[in-house]
Amino acid sequence: MTHSPLNTDHPAAQGNDESLSLLLASSIHEVKNNFGKLVFAITDALDELPDEKATKLQDKVNSEIRYISNQLSQVLILYKEYQDGYMPVIEEVQVSQLFKETRARHQSFQDLQVSTECEIDLLAFMDDKFIVNVLDTLIYNAYNAGARQILISAVQETDAVKITVEDNGPGIPEAMIQNFNREEGMSEGLTESGFGLGLFFARKILALHTNESLQGSCTLANGGRLGGAIVSLYFP
Repeated sequence: MTHSPLNTDHPAAQGNDESLSLLLASSIHEVKNNFGKLVFAITDALDELPDEKATKLQDKVNSEIRYISNQLSQVLILYKEYQDGYMPVIEEVQVSQLFKETRARHQSFQDLQVSTECEIDLLAFMDDKFIVNVLDTLIYNAYNAGARQILISAVQETDAVKITVEDNGPGIPEAMIQNFNREEGMSEGLTESGFGLGLFFARKILALHTNESLQGSCTLANGGRLGGAIVSLYFP
């Protein structure tokens, strides 16, 4: 699979100054808030060591560090795409191995169950480095919203591999789902919900996954097997 350099006429490269400014302002705000949580978590851990609570607090510290890292990575990638153009490095990836590694990164959470479903030989063409970032952020956002069960599954559809992330949390407000699925950019409500950056990043990165006339995409819904939010990622 080959890709030509991204140009400003490509739909995935277009943006609007107002929505980008909103995105960056929200991202900085989220990073600051989570860094503050990290500092308090570390302080509490030092006060409580060594006991059971210290282990839980260490999980929280690791979670916040991972979230901050992902947020900063996403902001930098989006900025680079907006300013200079960016194309992902598309390679054939064994989805079951990707899921195994994702599950392992989150197994330290004592009150979070991450399950995966996938045919062992299922392959998809993707930039796995950035898809790892997307999956980690979706898991974090679900956990932060109250979900304690997350199911990640993958199936081969007619012209795309579909990866679905479901949770048992409170779901996403219907108005936000409709705005996002209509591809209306970053609505203020979605940004304020805490889901905004991760979902916007997912859609931008997936749009850069192309195969002839097909383009990757991301959709939202509620319900599914766990009753909460459903995020579907399509790789052509």
